[in-house]
Amino acid sequence: MSEREQEKADAKRLLEVMNWVWTPKEGALSEWDAEAFVVRLLKSSGGLIVVGDEISEHYFNALVVLIRKAGITLDIGTSDYPHVIPYVLKADDGERLAKSAGVPASRVKRPLLTYIEEGFLLSLEDLKGIASRVGAIDDHAHWQSPLPQADGWTKYVEEAASAEKGEYETILLMNTGLYWARHFLTILKPRNGPKDEQNRLTEAYRQMVRTISNQLKDIGGLSVYYRATAPGHPNCAMRASPYRNGKVAETFEDDVAGRLMRPVGLTDTERELRQKWDWDLFSVHNDVWKRATLRLERERVLTMARPVHGPRRKKMSRWHYLDIWSQALQRPDAHYEPGEDCLNWCSPAIFDQWTFHLHHQLQLEMEKDSNASRNVESA
Repeated sequence: MSEREQEKADAKRLLEVMNWVWTPKEGALSEWDAEAFVVRLLKSSGGLIVVGDEISEHYFNALVVLIRKAGITLDIGTSDYPHVIPYVLKADDGERLAKSAGVPASRVKRPLLTYIEEGFLLSLEDLKGIASRVGAIDDHAHWQSPLPQADGWTKYVEEAASAEKGEYETILLMNTGLYWARHFLTILKPRNGPKDEQNRLTEAYRQMVRTISNQLKDIGGLSVYYRATAPGHPNCAMRASPYRNGKVAETFEDDVAGRLMRPVGLTDTERELRQKWDWDLFSVHNDVWKRATLRLERERVLTMARPVHGPRRKKMSRWHYLDIWSQALQRPDAHYEPGEDCLNWCSPAIFDQWTFHLHHQLQLEMEKDSNASRNVESA
């Protein structure tokens, strides 16, 4: 194929990637409304806070573009916390949208959107503590993280959620999965074989989930959404279109670790490296978070329902699981650089779908809260 033909083929692929729209198997998503989304965020103290690795960063950047495309202007703000990037509404849009939200003009001076770059979610101290419990290398005290560390990010979230009383909760959308792999977590001690090493890695992941949830669960005015880690597609260059549905995708994308090993010409070193990417643990670790969010939300509901004797009980964080796994599994065609990178995504196609999914969930939560308030008033 000539260079000109390749350019035409790439342009055609990009157009098809952008034009495909995911629809749920049952029901329908709420229609995307950028102003309604922004108004919902303004009705909370801290807006939307996104925490995670570079895929979360790419998602966040796509969200900023999506809001700006609707004619809503944003400026980058400042923060005293490391690796924290807040965005605020510009004055004219802020004044207009504050009126629509029914919030004080002072609200628009605080962040509407914030991105926190933190791939492991843990401080280096917490990460080393977990590693020492599950089995760390001898020199683990001197190990340095390969990722930026946003130490104190949970404190930032707490401050943002409590800066001012809002009608609705501040939204925390977080993810960690890509870097919870043996290739990056070299602080963990090598074991007898890959299976044993992966089991220890998953135990470390479980302890991370407990650590982070304990730091967040007592923050009132906060609604935590854990966004599932999206799958990688080992042979993404072989697909020029999405799978027809989730079941078909599951069939063809089975045995992700095995298919990472199959390309002809890989050296033993390259095979060992690919094996330690641990793409086959993405779904396993997603399930850890899914069970945790169900448990944490159940505990919150039971705790808040108990009779109070004495001082008024503080509110607790709400917990949700944003399941984008099947949606992303159907999109082997939507990776950034097929043949070279089958993990990162071509922006904004799949990222916009995640935002539409989140918007739908927020609309459902607002409707549920509204119905609950009416029931209390009529009781």
